[in-house]
Amino acid sequence: EGDLAESATLTVTTETTTPQDQERICTLSSTEDECDKLELLKFKVLAEKDDILLTDAVVNLSKTGAGTASATAAYIYDGSTLIGSATVDNFSGQYSATFTDIDYKLLKNASKVLSFQVDITDNVVDASTWTASTTGVTYLTAENMQGTGITESGSAIGESITTRKAGPEFTLISAKATDAGESGYAGATTTAKFDFVIRMKAVGADIEFGDSASTTYALVAVYPTGAAGTSTVVYRGGAVVSGTIPADSLMTVASSSAITVPAGVTAAVGANSWILAEGNTVDIPYTFSLDSRYGASVSGTGEITAGSYGVALERFNWLTNHAGGGRETSTFMAGNSAWRTGNVTMP
Repeated sequence: EGDLAESATLTVTTETTTPQDQERICTLSSTEDECDKLELLKFKVLAEKDDILLTDAVVNLSKTGAGTASATAAYIYDGSTLIGSATVDNFSGQYSATFTDIDYKLLKNASKVLSFQVDITDNVVDASTWTASTTGVTYLTAENMQGTGITESGSAIGESITTRKAGPEFTLISAKATDAGESGYAGATTTAKFDFVIRMKAVGADIEFGDSASTTYALVAVYPTGAAGTSTVVYRGGAVVSGTIPADSLMTVASSSAITVPAGVTAAVGANSWILAEGNTVDIPYTFSLDSRYGASVSGTGEITAGSYGVALERFNWLTNHAGGGRETSTFMAGNSAWRTGNVTMP
């Protein structure tokens, strides 16, 4: 048994229920710019070959973006039980939050899911984006029941959580791809439809957005795929379609898009723009249609390259008149496959 205790191990992994890429609007405190105990990372710790005492832990916290928010305190929870707290020292990504003498016991061959949370203050409308991570070999210190050091391994990495003091909170309700069975161009053999339902809640301020007829700041903007400002990105065979005129034709002449303006919003002063009042929530349907055949003087005509096509949302455009606000973008979902439809084979 002594040999087993000496060879005991602690392994850390990212828990599947760790928070996904998202934006959170922080409105707590008298200044309405704080988030308390915002969860950034869930990680699983597994003890093997002996009971283990986790004595110290370090979680690295990094911040990017134009926002000026600060993290002032950090916590580790086991469910609703606090097992450690720390002051956040920096945003360099190393030794941001150091938890000492937590002495958290793990039973042999058992695992626990721990939650890393932070207090964030001084948010503004500009985005502050946070990621948290830890590694067993470098940042977790544990010992067996005889007080001997053990082997730590593994790592846990959280996704990006963006905070602001005012703005929309977006949730993807559904994303699906279907063969529409009809085409918008003569000679096109197939047309695919990619349908999304986006839930938007206005928090901290009224939110203005453009519909699909807006030429300045549509909520979902369609430009040549890969161009700056693109909201809708076409994938073929799992890779972004970009770099050629026929590829751009997918977005400019072989496709169409439509935002269905929902009930619960009011017309803004500008044309093709709408206001969602603070505290309200709406579901916004968005449809992107793609024909198998393209045609335009700039690129000629022809069939698009055969393949399996899907569409992802990677950017939302919106506006707020909140102090310090203006035209803003939300890109937290960029590159996240959870915001992508299934596939349709074309042509």
